[in-house]
Amino acid sequence: ALQVPSIQTKVVHKVTTELSKILNTTVSIDKVDIVFFKTVSLENTYIEDQKQDTLLFAEKLNISIGLFSIFDSKIQLNQVDLEGATVHLSRPKTDSNFNYNFMVEAFASSDTEKDTTAKGWDFGIENINLRRVNFLMDDKYGGIKITTSLDEVSTNIDLLDLENEKLQLGKFKINNTRAEIILANNVAKSEVTKNNSTPVLSEIAFPYLGWDLMASSLEVQNSAVIYKQANALQKKGQLNPEDINLKNINLFVSDFVWDKEVIEAQVEKISLIEKSGLKIDD
Repeated sequence: ALQVPSIQTKVVHKVTTELSKILNTTVSIDKVDIVFFKTVSLENTYIEDQKQDTLLFAEKLNISIGLFSIFDSKIQLNQVDLEGATVHLSRPKTDSNFNYNFMVEAFASSDTEKDTTAKGWDFGIENINLRRVNFLMDDKYGGIKITTSLDEVSTNIDLLDLENEKLQLGKFKINNTRAEIILANNVAKSEVTKNNSTPVLSEIAFPYLGWDLMASSLEVQNSAVIYKQANALQKKGQLNPEDINLKNINLFVSDFVWDKEVIEAQVEKISLIEKSGLKIDD
């Protein structure tokens, strides 16, 4: 009976009702289709945070399972397809926890003594495909706001280290995507000298997402990026490192690294236009 999608959906509705009670928020899934240990398909998955704001909504989520072994503590997914999704992460100035932290705490072990011999789960994903995904991270505590609209993204994960917050990807492809990064006023500052009315950049804040990111290659096609500081002064016709607006980005780099100290890569090909009039075509 559990192989029948309608029965699976009824069971999942009961599970999400209990989850909503445990998490003290709303969790719902409209439709489920599971072929055990092979595929999982979910439609209209919705999770609220504890302020009744959307944490996650996904029209379609399809997962192909390659390996699921309880005894070896291994989960290997052949493919994950996510379409029509919205993800909203946030945290206030006074709290270092994001709005998803309540879920982590709800399912955290209550044991005070840790089993040092216990083996952690080995988790991997062969291929990821994202279509029409909107992501917002409003981090007032860290002083950064990131908004992205992803049309098409594909990649594979070589390493996902949740404990050390590291993500290592293989080939990472982005198409028709827009990203905006805004730094808060207290992150960077400009100053005007007594003898010169032109603002002098005294400090350029280094953007960091909180995770170390690596990719063997990064390919970007027909995309746009805005990076600016909230207190940036307008400089018409000049390239302003505090207020960058790039469009028509076509880029291919290898050995991409973005951590708390550096952003580096081997640039193979690049073309773009900046709002100051700067054009690069290599």
